[in-house]
Amino acid sequence: MDERLHCIQEQVADFDPIDLYNARQAIRSEMEQDAVHKLQERYTDEYSYTTMVDGRREVSLMLDEYAEEQRIQQLKQEQQRKFQQERRQNHPLKKQKDRER
Repeated sequence: MDERLHCIQEQVADFDPIDLYNARQAIRSEMEQDAVHKLQERYTDEYSYTTMVDGRREVSLMLDEYAEEQRIQQLKQEQQRKFQQERRQNHPLKKQKDRER
């Protein structure tokens, strides 16, 4: 499993981390629901919601999703700051006109 995860991480290294995170989040809910339905069909009375929740938590820990989410939030904040700085630098006349009013 570790080798496969490492291989996947190498493959996605060239992708924008925010775009990749957003794409994963967009499809995650649907994929989880599909997995739940398949497990419920297969195991009917033996299916356990608690086991499913525990599995989600385990996968999240294995993927270190909390750290990834924190990193993505930090990247988003940095992008927003850069955007605002560029906007201020590109529109200095607007600020001057606003001050004159």
